[in-house]
Parts: sequence; C-alpha cells; structure tokens
Amino acid sequence: IMRPFDLNPYMIKNGKMLCKREDMNIDKSAKRNGANIHVVDDESEFYAEDCPKIMFKIEEDKIDEIMEYAKSKIKDGFTAFKTQPIMLEFADRRTNKANALREYSKYSGIPVEDVMSFGDMTNDNGLLKVSGIGVCLKNGGEDTKGCADYITEFTNNEDGMARFVLDHKIISQV
Repeated sequence: IMRPFDLNPYMIKNGKMLCKREDMNIDKSAKRNGANIHVVDDESEFYAEDCPKIMFKIEEDKIDEIMEYAKSKIKDGFTAFKTQPIMLEFADRRTNKANALREYSKYSGIPVEDVMSFGDMTNDNGLLKVSGIGVCLKNGGEDTKGCADYITEFTNNEDGMARFVLDHKIISQV
C-alpha cells in the first residue's frame, strides 16, 4: 500500500528496530525505545513473524493525504491511524486502546463508565469514546477533539493532563 511514497517503514521486534534504511527519525526512535537498528535486506523480513504494528514517519503537510490514501487501500482486519502529527501506523483492528480498556475493566472490576481517559491523536479516539469521560489535549487532532467530552486549555507539552486534573479537582495537589 505504501510503496508509491518511498517511505521508510519500521517496526520494533525483539529489541530490534527493523527498517528499510537508517535515517534521523530511525536513529531518534531507536534511541527512545532502547532498540538496536536492523536495516532489512528484503521487505519479507518485516513479515517473517507477527508484529502488532508497522510505522511510517511522514512530513506533516503530507500525512493526512497519505492517510486517506492508505485507508482506501487497506485490507480487512487492519486499520491505519495517526499517533503523532508525523506518524502513521498500521495495526490489527483489534489492537487498540478501547479494547485494552474494556479488557482492563473486566479484569479490574472498574466499569469503563467510571474511567477518565486522555488522548491527543487518532489512535486515542476509540478510548475517548468508550471511557466515561474522554479528554483531548489542546494540541490534539481535530478528529480526536470531536470524540472528547472535554478539551484541555493546555497542550501535552504544557502539562495539559495534570493541569486539567488539578483544575477540575479530580485529585488534590500533593
């Protein structure tokens, strides 16, 4: 699906960051994730075993157009979504935060209606919808803001979540 764009797909498997080529984005991601970089000899290495997701860094002014293209070509059972303003991910449709919250709710006995969740990008949309209260950070995507019950006055870089929790007296300052 993504070949026409000559992007650099990557995924993390067994402590390795598999990629088509090493670049600045790969170096930064590998360092942040504590992964060793492995440039694949052949694309088939990406698919030799199951992996929860494959990621692409895309210029911010192109990501929405490429995401729409990808969604129109994607196969059943998979989904494409933004997780950062410049990151597009593909994953199994069942691998999402809303399903994780539902499972946690069953395990913990805490009803999803009693959960407040925070998010800022498309991959958080289902989580915000299923939670009792969904909050989007000020710097969140428009689609994510549309899923939220509240939008913070501050971005994630301005401690938007913490300020929201304190300002709305959800917990008291320690």
